[in-house]
Amino acid sequence: LSGNELSYEIAPYDGDLTIDPDLQWATFYGGNNLDYCNSVVVDASNNVYVCGTTYSYYNIATAGAYSEVFMGSYRAFLARFSSSGVRQWATYYGGGADGGAAIATDNLGNVYMTGTTYGYPGMATPGTHQTTVNGIVDAYLVKFNSSGQRQWCTYYGGEDNDDAKALAVDASGHIYVAGTTYSYYYMSTAGAHHPLRRGGEPGQ
Repeated sequence: LSGNELSYEIAPYDGDLTIDPDLQWATFYGGNNLDYCNSVVVDASNNVYVCGTTYSYYNIATAGAYSEVFMGSYRAFLARFSSSGVRQWATYYGGGADGGAAIATDNLGNVYMTGTTYGYPGMATPGTHQTTVNGIVDAYLVKFNSSGQRQWCTYYGGEDNDDAKALAVDASGHIYVAGTTYSYYYMSTAGAHHPLRRGGEPGQ
C-alpha cells in the first residue's frame, strides 16, 4: 500500500487468480423519495454509521429514535448498523431544510454529525457555542450517544451563508469541522492563522 494505491506482486501463475475479497454484506437504504448518502464511518466496535440527506417520509427513522417524523422539504438523517449489516437505529435531524454532510465517532462510542441548516427553532441546545442562526444558512454540529439520543447541538456561522463539509474527532475528544463560508464575522477567533476574510470568493 503506497498512499491510496494498492498493488500486488506475484510469482508466475497459470490459471484464474481472484484478488477481490468476498462480499460480506450490502444493503440499500432509503424510503419513498430521493435519499443521498454523504458520509460513512466505522467505530472501534465495527458498527457502521451512515448520514445524508433525505426527502423520504418513511422507512428512514426507527421507532423510539430522537426524531421519527419527517417534516418540511428535506432532512438530515443518521443511521447505525451492526458489523453484520443489521440496522440498529436511525433518526432524522433538523426541521425541514437540513442536510447531513459528514460524521465521526469518538472513543466512547458517541457519534457526531455536521451539515447545513436554515435554522429550525430548537435545533441547537442551550449552553452551546451558538444557539441561533446568524445568517440565512449556517452549519451545525450535533452529538448523539451510542443509542442514538441527542446530547447537544450548536450552530456555527456568520452573517452570510455557511456550509459544513468535513468532520473529525481526535483521540482526546476534540472536534474539528471544516467547510465553506461567505461570512466576514463570527467565524474565526483572535490569534487564528487567518482571522480576516478577504476578497469576494468564499473562504474555506
